[in-house]
Amino acid sequence: MRCKQKSETEASTRTTDLKPNLQARNRAAANRYRAKTQAAVAQLEAQEREVSSKRQSLLIRASELRDEVFQLKNEVFRHANCGCPRIEGYLEMAAQQGFGKQSMLST
Repeated sequence: MRCKQKSETEASTRTTDLKPNLQARNRAAANRYRAKTQAAVAQLEAQEREVSSKRQSLLIRASELRDEVFQLKNEVFRHANCGCPRIEGYLEMAAQQGFGKQSMLST
């Protein structure tokens, strides 16, 4: 039995000797993981800001283009009675498409 007690004591001594080293390694690994996670979060936040900014500029551009289309259509309508066959053809086509959309919406 003495041998068992001695070997158990030696084993516990070896375990306690390894504990500080294991804790230090674990602490270092946890710090590396936290740093890596923070870097990933920072990168995602930067991407989100970039995409958000691009989206905002695209929304503004889309609004500008809608306004321009509206102004151009108004310009064409002002020339409705000028006798130009192209403008009259466009107005006829637009009227037919408008009525087609109207009937599609009501069904």
